[in-house]
Amino acid sequence: MFVSGGTQGDSGRYGVAVLGFAGVAAVAVHAVASTAPLARAVAALVGSTLVVSVLAFLALAAFGVHLARTETATHCRRVAAAGVVTATGYLVLVAAFYAGIDQPFGGVADAFYVGYGIAAIGTWFGVVPTHFYLRQRRQTERLRDLNAELRDANAELREQNERLEEFASILSHDLRNPLAVAGGYVELATETGNLDHLDDVRTCHARIETLIEQVLALARTERDPDAVTELDVAGVATDALSTVDIGDGEVVVDVDCTVDAERSALRQVFENCYRNAAEHAGPDPTIRVTCLGDDDGFAIEDDGPGIPEDEREAVFDRGYSNEDGTGLGLAIVAEVAETYDWTVDVVDAADGGARFEFRTTATPGDADAPARRDSTDPDSVDEDDATPRVPSGT
Repeated sequence: MFVSGGTQGDSGRYGVAVLGFAGVAAVAVHAVASTAPLARAVAALVGSTLVVSVLAFLALAAFGVHLARTETATHCRRVAAAGVVTATGYLVLVAAFYAGIDQPFGGVADAFYVGYGIAAIGTWFGVVPTHFYLRQRRQTERLRDLNAELRDANAELREQNERLEEFASILSHDLRNPLAVAGGYVELATETGNLDHLDDVRTCHARIETLIEQVLALARTERDPDAVTELDVAGVATDALSTVDIGDGEVVVDVDCTVDAERSALRQVFENCYRNAAEHAGPDPTIRVTCLGDDDGFAIEDDGPGIPEDEREAVFDRGYSNEDGTGLGLAIVAEVAETYDWTVDVVDAADGGARFEFRTTATPGDADAPARRDSTDPDSVDEDDATPRVPSGT
């Protein structure tokens, strides 16, 4: 199997093969350069142990061609370098040893034969162990990467299972209550003939619908990189009001910044914060959307009673509610913030209400140029009207 890592012609890919062919060529060069007749040189080659060294270099050349077809260029270069270094080291050690006893290469008349054999052995001793070491190390690193991927997949699977169990708990518990209440009103209407009870049934069904929508929203809070765009916060904040009923209250949008997110996710944040204000800030709330002072995010605040300090973390827990709400609205907000690596903090608003601060590293708008807005937003706020007051139902 061919392993990618460079083209076949990459420099060094055939380094080991070159070493083998060079070793074979060295014998031919020695025979030609020798003062002995060529026939005698060939006969000496065949009749001596030199043939073993020649065969070793031929095998090395074949092994090098195999490496070039199956390994990366970097692998081949490292293996060839190890062969050269080992062979050189063997030659130096042997020469130093015999030099110390005044018998260069054991007293052999033609030192080429000894040096050639040592070079063949040294090259093989460098090439083969290095090849297997590098391949084993690569396999170990691959196994380590696979283990890391497996751990991440298992962690993600556990998280998904926990979310599924939580959704099942919400559906089995929170849906059962309004269904039971609706069934009771249906029985009353049947027994008494009073159709006014059907209005109560309709209310129960509306709560069930809201609960289902929010559970689905919570299940879908996963980031889609292809859908992330630069959004104008003011435009999305204004657009979100069209699907939220805040009575006779109003939303004041005073923000000039952009944020990278999916439009549906950012709109969900505003819708849920608006609903939270409508449910807890009293009748006809005033909601303000502003930039943070350090220009790295935005804030949503209301003029209600606020949130006690000891409950500010709990409000983002799924199922937490001190009213008749589903307890999922702010949990969805927290999920969206976590998905985009935002931070959301609850503090006191200037009027004493609740203030949700989202730090998103938003890009502040340029005061000398039109604000950058999402081109698909039909309700974007014009620059000349940077502080719109939007009553509910417009």
